[in-house]
Amino acid sequence: MKAKLHEEFRLDTAVASDMLAVAAVFSASRDEALTYLPKLHTEEEDREYFSQVVFCENEVIVCRLTTSLAIVGFIAFDEDFVHHLYLLPDYCHRGLGSMLIQEPMQRYNKVRLWVFQQNDRARRFYERHGFLSIKFTDGKDNEEKLPDVLYEWRRSFST
Repeated sequence: MKAKLHEEFRLDTAVASDMLAVAAVFSASRDEALTYLPKLHTEEEDREYFSQVVFCENEVIVCRLTTSLAIVGFIAFDEDFVHHLYLLPDYCHRGLGSMLIQEPMQRYNKVRLWVFQQNDRARRFYERHGFLSIKFTDGKDNEEKLPDVLYEWRRSFST
């Protein structure tokens, strides 16, 4: 992927050496912004998961500061499913999530993702981008055991 510039940020396809920074964004975001989530894994377990699963099974796009190249956010997706979209809390509300979610939306006609029902900020974000809720669950099938909602965007929804 060719780098996309947006003022002081740019998007790049992640490489293996980005894995530790991506896992750190995931851990920091969940610890600082999603405080209602139970802490199920250590940071070491998160790194192992990103190394052995996320970076092996998904395309990972990172958002970097153009000055230092530090990673401040990322999206991980495959085919038509977004598995992760996280930003460091200090970098929210700057349009970075919108830049990241456009990656799968530009490539596919349908994109799905799960969001915890109580994550109102994420739900509003996805709904602003044309995602519709298609299934609500009680959380029994997710690791956190918290109610979630499946969202879907289709190119035909937004036209």
